[in-house]
Amino acid sequence: MQKTVSAYLDHFHFDFDNAGAIVTLSPTAPDGLKHLFTRLCATQPTETAICLYEGLAAIAYADECTPLTFDPEICPANFMQELTVELERMAWG
Repeated sequence: MQKTVSAYLDHFHFDFDNAGAIVTLSPTAPDGLKHLFTRLCATQPTETAICLYEGLAAIAYADECTPLTFDPEICPANFMQELTVELERMAWG
């Protein structure tokens, strides 16, 4: 699953302006990533797309020897928990 999550990161686009970064999903994103985006970001896509990216990046770059680290100001703990639950559902069907 970590390889899949790592590949998902390539399907995010970042546009920067004076207000900060706007994160969007590529139209060519794989179905699994589209599923995560729909489940976790549908109600507030502009605000939560960065949370999804941060959470996936934390998982992609984690190793077995250190605890998972992420910035709770970018990706709140409850969002991270929902993300890991969705990834478990995807992995185990």
